[in-house]
Amino acid sequence: MADDVDEAGLLAQCVAADPRVNLQLYADFLGTSPHDATLPALALRDQARLGLVHDELIPVLTVALVDAPNLSAFLHLAKALAAFGEKARGASSFVAQRLEGLQVMNDRRFWILDGALWVFGAVGGDVARTAVDAIAAEDPPRVLRSKSVYQGELSDSERQEIFDDTIAGVRAQLDAGIHPGWRAKATTMTVATSAPTKARMAPWMIR
Repeated sequence: MADDVDEAGLLAQCVAADPRVNLQLYADFLGTSPHDATLPALALRDQARLGLVHDELIPVLTVALVDAPNLSAFLHLAKALAAFGEKARGASSFVAQRLEGLQVMNDRRFWILDGALWVFGAVGGDVARTAVDAIAAEDPPRVLRSKSVYQGELSDSERQEIFDDTIAGVRAQLDAGIHPGWRAKATTMTVATSAPTKARMAPWMIR
């Protein structure tokens, strides 16, 4: 894709298309231009949240998740599956496997971990709880483990506070045992800073 192409316009076109078209586009990009697979993955996330993706595509989305060429595509597809709630619980083990080697060295990776944790809360189940408990028990916490080389706007204390809140929120969802699906997008989330204005939101910071 050319750098000057209107990505917002392309995304709108993808969201308006049949989900199967986006799955085929995703598969095509995996073989020719893996970076560009992120766009149809994002479209599939939005379509799933809008209820446009039918249940029979859950296994196909799961395979797409496993084959995700980068962390952005991985998270978009994980969130697409989270829209189905407990129906997509079978994908939990693959999400957990992808997170095992994730080093949180910048804001982007921090928000990817955060979003993936909320995916566990959305689908529920024993695998999700085990993964969340394992990440919560890490010492030092993963969000601080690379602090000597961390690059980003989030301070150590901010990362720790958001991480703790996320773990508490996800555990509350798991304890409730009700998992109809994650259809909302948290677009109002802000990052605490010393300045009175809100921090600029990057795409990976949108839960």
